[in-house]
Amino acid sequence: MHAKNRAFAALLLGMLMAQLDTTVVVAALPALQADLAAGTAVAGVTTAYLVTVTFATLVLGRLGDRHGRRAVFTGSVLVFAAASAACAAAPDIATLVAARAVQGIGGSGLVVTAMSALGEMFDRDQLIRRAGWQTAVFALASVGGPPLGALLVAGPGWRWIFLLNLPLCLIALAIGFRGLPTGTGRTPPLRPAVRAMFSDRTTRRAVVVTALSGLALFGTFTYVSLAVALIGATSALLTAMTAGQLVTSASFAAWARRWPDLPAWGRLGCASGAVGLVLLALAPHAGVAVLVPGLFLAGAAFGLTASAYTLLVQTTAAKEVLGASMGVLAFARQAGGVVGTAGLGAVAVLCTGGFGSPGLTIAFACAALAMAVALAVTPREAVDLKTSNTAR
Repeated sequence: MHAKNRAFAALLLGMLMAQLDTTVVVAALPALQADLAAGTAVAGVTTAYLVTVTFATLVLGRLGDRHGRRAVFTGSVLVFAAASAACAAAPDIATLVAARAVQGIGGSGLVVTAMSALGEMFDRDQLIRRAGWQTAVFALASVGGPPLGALLVAGPGWRWIFLLNLPLCLIALAIGFRGLPTGTGRTPPLRPAVRAMFSDRTTRRAVVVTALSGLALFGTFTYVSLAVALIGATSALLTAMTAGQLVTSASFAAWARRWPDLPAWGRLGCASGAVGLVLLALAPHAGVAVLVPGLFLAGAAFGLTASAYTLLVQTTAAKEVLGASMGVLAFARQAGGVVGTAGLGAVAVLCTGGFGSPGLTIAFACAALAMAVALAVTPREAVDLKTSNTAR
């Protein structure tokens, strides 16, 4: 296997580990609570990881610009492995929460370095061909995390959730080290770097749209499960959302090579999300016939927006601030999700007193409005893969 392809596989493996550790622990929380006598502090196991993953992307993306992707990826793998070992050996909940916070720093580096390294290693056409893999990794982590966690808890125990990271970290370093970019960019000081990041209109708008889609799509994930339960449907219907995401992720590369206007794909994603969320707003009153297409369109919206706007920033950001730009994009998506989860829930409670049919309708309607705003501000410039000269 060519060194660049091995590096690509290593970067995907790093992204998978980081994103899987966001979801796989959820199924283990009851076992953790009982084993460590954690009480309500068990919530910190997920919160600590999410907080450090979200905020460390800004720093680690810029470090990759200054010191090279290989150095930051290697450091992130080592931090992630050491923190995983500490999580597995944690004797109490306080130690576990602290180790999870450190693990989030490593996980953040794995994600942002992968996004920026890919933009440095491949030209735009190659990125299009490989884009489906990036979104598929997220889909696999989303779908496979909870069942894997439940399987490990029922078998060898929750500590193996973290122990399994250790051989995967070794594999990632072994196959990817030689192929990762080593050169450091001529990175400007912080203030000029910020100006360089946001001097391009496409990058600015892509960040705004990513934050809004994160608020709308990530922010409603919790409430989707509540809507399914409210109408008495089986939780298996949630696979409709995964199906929408997987279909668009798997076919995006082929579609985009034929119709290479990335902003147009982004607009389609925003429109799909708005329609899907409107259907979800109606689902508590209209039932399964509306719920299933709403779930599918919401999943498709995530696949399209994540692929299109990641590629836009990877291929339009200045090379010397590519890591910082990808860090801002990742931060926008994750922070949007956090704000959406809290904000949409607060709106539902304030307006209706809870998460019954009226509350869920309001939450999904507000999310649909956010997607409509995203559609209005999405980049309009066509990016033609056939004529652009962006090889790195």
